Amino acid sequence: MAHGTRGRPAPGTGTDIGIGLLLLAGEIAAYVWRMFTYGMETWADPSRSGAVALAGITWTRNVLIAAVTLTALALWRRARWCAALQLLAVATLTAFLLLAHHDQARTHPGPAG
Repeated sequence: MAHGTRGRPAPGTGTDIGIGLLLLAGEIAAYVWRMFTYGMETWADPSRSGAVALAGITWTRNVLIAAVTLTALALWRRARWCAALQLLAVATLTAFLLLAHHDQARTHPGPAG
């Protein structure tokens, strides 16, 4: 086991990759399930599509904040593979958030003038 500069041992590579994959799988499962329920809410009541879209944007933002926090914790613990997998999640969630904002702005333009 490699030792960090502060005397705290870095996790083993297998543990690092395993924890990173478990976190990534958990984030994917939670995100997909919640987006599926938002889709079902829109399907059940199309008149609420705007509110549901905003809830989806908020959920994506919150998951992004959690992923950034987990990335920082992984870096602090010197778990480089876990941090790399969390950076992948951060990049993907950032893209999803930008696309959701773009779609919201396109379908709900501001007042003219």
